[in-house]
Parts: sequence; structure tokens; C-alpha cells
Amino acid sequence: THVADASDTVIAGCVFGVPFNLNEIGDSCSIEEPLVDFNAYHVRVANASSQPRWLVLNANYHHLWSAKLNDEAIPISPVNEMVMGVLIPPRAEGLVQFEYASPYLQWAWGISVLTLLSSLAVLLRYSRRGQAALQ
Repeated sequence: THVADASDTVIAGCVFGVPFNLNEIGDSCSIEEPLVDFNAYHVRVANASSQPRWLVLNANYHHLWSAKLNDEAIPISPVNEMVMGVLIPPRAEGLVQFEYASPYLQWAWGISVLTLLSSLAVLLRYSRRGQAALQ
């Protein structure tokens, strides 16, 4: 645990996805019940401080991620130019949900399935041709 001093630029908050939090930097915050799912992260957070606190998710920032605190949209910001974080309001607690949704994801799955089926059809056709040539 790092304890902040006057020369630090560290802002108090919690880090999702690491085995510790930054409770000793400023007022306390806590995270519980983290859940990692396909294109989604969920965690219960409590900010007992009178100041907003960052909840930092150690995952690459991308503009197609969205976040909610208790089912209300909250903005995601790039943190350290690479990962993403949300500001938890003062004296707030609840469920934070990060979700990734791309309008192209369904198209990509469809193209992948069509490619797989086409490849299987070509393999079956050539294997039958090879068997016929052997006879």
C-alpha cells in the first residue's frame, strides 16, 4: 500500500482488478464482489468520502465501453492514457457495471460462422473428390 505525501500526484480511489485498494490515500473507499464476464465487469463500490473518488478498471480504454452506477449512466475517462476509470460521487455506493458493445460485433460473429461453414463445405467437397479419384 502506498501512503500519499505532499509531492504525489496520486488521487484517492480504488483499483478494480488488483489485490489491494488505495484506502490509505485520502478517505476510504471499498470494492466488493467483483465479477468478470464476457465484455463486462461488475463490482460493488462504496465511497464514504466527502469527495469524488476514481474507480479504475485495469483494462484498455476504448470509446465503445459504457458504465453505469446503480443503472444510471456515468462517463468513462481514460486514466494514465491507457486504462479506464469512472468517478464515484461522494458518499455513494452501489453496483458499477462496465460493458462493451460494438455495433459491428454481431456482424463479425456472423462472418466468422459463414467462413467456418464455407470452409467445411469446401473440405467435404474435396475429400469426396479425393475418394472418388481413388476408386
